[in-house]
Amino acid sequence: MPYWDWSADADTGNAAASPVLSDDVGIGGDDSPSGVGARGPLAYLPNEYINEGPDEDMPFYRPHYLNRTFGSGLARNRTSPLSEDAFNTTATQRVLLTNDNYRSFWVRLEGQRDRLDVVGMGPHSAIHRAFGGDMLLPQSANDPAFFLHHANVDRLWWL
Repeated sequence: MPYWDWSADADTGNAAASPVLSDDVGIGGDDSPSGVGARGPLAYLPNEYINEGPDEDMPFYRPHYLNRTFGSGLARNRTSPLSEDAFNTTATQRVLLTNDNYRSFWVRLEGQRDRLDVVGMGPHSAIHRAFGGDMLLPQSANDPAFFLHHANVDRLWWL
């Protein structure tokens, strides 16, 4: 399965310029100036999903084109719209090399609380938050970047 090794692009200091997010050869990048949604080959990809099950009465349904708003989901303003410091090689190696059990690895990868200590934003959640838009919503799998991202998360678990 193809994956996006976001740490390599984060190391450049401009992950948003990654070939993976290119409008020409990749899956497109941030929202277009026209407000249509993501630029590139996915600009007019409809974002639809089946609203059923325990949440079927929730007001999530809002037909629209694929939406990305780089940097909008970040807790604080940073110089880079994709907040590379949360998923660069150093951050990813920290996740891989500083844990002695699966729970600790999971907590650092996600960026969750571990008892009373807040670990910070982990690489997995950093990508969702950095993309913003549909990647922040329950239907985040509607963005093709979701699968490239999660294939890389699975690769990290395998390592």
